Amino acid sequence: MYRRTFLGLSLAAMPILIAGCQQTTSTAESAASFADLAGTYTGQQVRADGSTRPMRVTVAADGSYTWDSDGTTITDGRLSRSGGGLRYVNVAGSRGTVAAGQNQLVFRNTFTGNNYTVTVSL
Repeated sequence: MYRRTFLGLSLAAMPILIAGCQQTTSTAESAASFADLAGTYTGQQVRADGSTRPMRVTVAADGSYTWDSDGTTITDGRLSRSGGGLRYVNVAGSRGTVAAGQNQLVFRNTFTGNNYTVTVSL
């Protein structure tokens, strides 16, 4: 009983200080952070064994995307910016890096097996 009283008094006597909290990005900024990549890209997936399949990737301005092949959804996922680069993670469990440039996206699953690359262009 004494310990509980002592802890209660100790916590009650401590000042609460909240400092340095600031909003880093607004909702509008994060929602439009991938507007430069938004669009529908077409190309192919190349697997480690050399086999290929056609791929279409639709990227939204909020960074969400859908991969489909021959009209069938393969997976949905999300892009993120990290350390000046792009990364992806998808519902199927794959994640990796994305190179973007000249109306092209190159997805490499460098974190989960390095067994395919998806190259698509606008």
